[in-house]
Amino acid sequence: HLNEFALTADWAAPKLKITEVRAGMPVGGLAAAGDLDVLTRELKFNAQSDFDLHALDALLTEKSRDWIGNFTWQTPPVLQLSGALTLPGWTNRQPYWRKVQSSVVLNGSVHLTNACYRGITMDAASTHLSYSNRVWHLPDFALSRPEGVLNLNLCSEELSHDYRIKLDGTFDPRAVAPLLDEKGRRGLGYFAMTNAPVLDAEIWGRWFERERIGARASLAWTNFSFRGQHADVLTASLEYTNRILQVSSPHIERGAERVTADHITFNFDENRAYLTNGYCDTDPMAVATAIGPKTAVAVERYQFLKPPVTRVHGVIPLRG
Repeated sequence: HLNEFALTADWAAPKLKITEVRAGMPVGGLAAAGDLDVLTRELKFNAQSDFDLHALDALLTEKSRDWIGNFTWQTPPVLQLSGALTLPGWTNRQPYWRKVQSSVVLNGSVHLTNACYRGITMDAASTHLSYSNRVWHLPDFALSRPEGVLNLNLCSEELSHDYRIKLDGTFDPRAVAPLLDEKGRRGLGYFAMTNAPVLDAEIWGRWFERERIGARASLAWTNFSFRGQHADVLTASLEYTNRILQVSSPHIERGAERVTADHITFNFDENRAYLTNGYCDTDPMAVATAIGPKTAVAVERYQFLKPPVTRVHGVIPLRG
């Protein structure tokens, strides 16, 4: 539905200059301008919009509707965009749109407030964006939530589906619960926190192919608990490829007590963890409870006036 529409253009062969396109909608609208060279078929344009993009559903492909359908917002996004593309030959009865797509060049910015993506809420999100040679780049995506700001740099290739994401900042892992299965949500439910972890990470892979996911990260977290067991500080470095997660230099502080190791390597295909130079001088019952209720039951009969110093090296089955 349009409340108003206006178009102003000038023709001076071989160029068509569109000086103004203005569309008013019930909420927000669109303003645009452009130039078309009829001989080269090159179209240059710029546009600004602040209307509800869901109003375009009837004009979009099914894939595009599904993607936009992941987003909801109280206030429509503010979009600024400029770009160029080469239209198909005027005599082509069946235009080859993929060739047109390879000529598209875009630059712009997006700003959202009070939005939600597949159940993940955000106070605000903004980024500049660019697109050329069928590669998307979002260099400064900033996601603001109650716990802080998470900054992302995303590069995604349409042809290969390869992507690389660099991120740093603060993010509450419980926010992704709507994206997880029941087991994943149950695992996140074991955490309680007053501060969210601080991340510096890089993730790469190929969209829709989970086995290709790789990642490296450093993590710092203060004042949280897992299964009711409090930790003052947690720091660690992580690397993940080929279903193997290596945690380097994990360090947990509980008052004057510590739990540390050189490495813990989780091999999810083997369902085993490999521990190197584990050290613990904290309450064994706290460690057992964090591992799980069966381990806690096995350990609760042993009590210590002072926590023992324990050093561990070996292989731990993740099941059974």
